[in-house]
Amino acid sequence: MSSTEDVTTIHLSGELDMGSAPQLAACMQAVLATRPDRVVVDCADLTFMDSAGIAVLVTAWNNTDGRTALRNLRPIVRRVIAVTGLDDLVDE
Repeated sequence: MSSTEDVTTIHLSGELDMGSAPQLAACMQAVLATRPDRVVVDCADLTFMDSAGIAVLVTAWNNTDGRTALRNLRPIVRRVIAVTGLDDLVDE
């Protein structure tokens, strides 16, 4: 995780699934408690995401009134986002 001014960037790697989603949810809660203007989730090293990961990201997006964005999506992760109709989360 890194912060610059009022933007907090969370760097994801490996798989975001039901095993790792609770860790991301806790991280998101801590980040949102600082009330950043924007949260960016860098997915450059994310190789897989299931519905548990999607749920965490959608919750974060809703809790920030749309000020959470995904960047650097690999094709497999981009496809999951597209199939679920969550293209509004992507900021590239």
